[in-house]
Amino acid sequence: GFLLVVCDGMGGGPGGKTASSLAGQYVMRYVMAADMSAPREAVMRNAIAGAEDILKKKVKENPQLAGMGSTLVAILVDKNSALVAHLGDSRCYKIRGNDMLFRTVDHSLVSELVENNTMTEEEARTSRQSNVITRALGSTNNHEPQIDIVPYKRGDRFVLCTDGVWGIMPHADLMHHLSSPMDTEKLAGMLSQEYVTPKVAVTPQQAFYAAKESLP
Repeated sequence: GFLLVVCDGMGGGPGGKTASSLAGQYVMRYVMAADMSAPREAVMRNAIAGAEDILKKKVKENPQLAGMGSTLVAILVDKNSALVAHLGDSRCYKIRGNDMLFRTVDHSLVSELVENNTMTEEEARTSRQSNVITRALGSTNNHEPQIDIVPYKRGDRFVLCTDGVWGIMPHADLMHHLSSPMDTEKLAGMLSQEYVTPKVAVTPQQAFYAAKESLP
């Protein structure tokens, strides 16, 4: 099996970087040290709760970091299925061939508007309110992760990414890239070149923190 975690800092400047780094590192350490016989959903929930406690403690130690937070998406795979946990708008996609078979649902204001048929996905992507996050670590009142159990077949591709990727191109373009047979490292490099603008520069780290193909 394997574990992948992606965090995207909120709060600007050093606060966001601190929050994402602390949260990601804590969840990785906790899950990797956990009893392998323990239920993986309980392990993941405890890891994320612990990350929330770490952020609260850090703010108490350094009040200048008040308001910092982080989104999170994590995947923990065993031989039968993938457990996907997330808070905020960092996403996990499951791609099979040219088809998207699974995608996490954002915890954001615009996502709620899409669910209520008030806004389309494309309108949500380009909305000025797209950065209003309703569930995250640290800076919101709701820190409970959403957990999904996702089955897979050999050859499926899981991609974890931040809004620094999915937020800068229409869905059809994103699917074209994510379903490409190109090696993921090369694909991340291509995205970083294609989507560099005065406001947006996709780095390989933003583009594909992790992807797993040809799962056992």
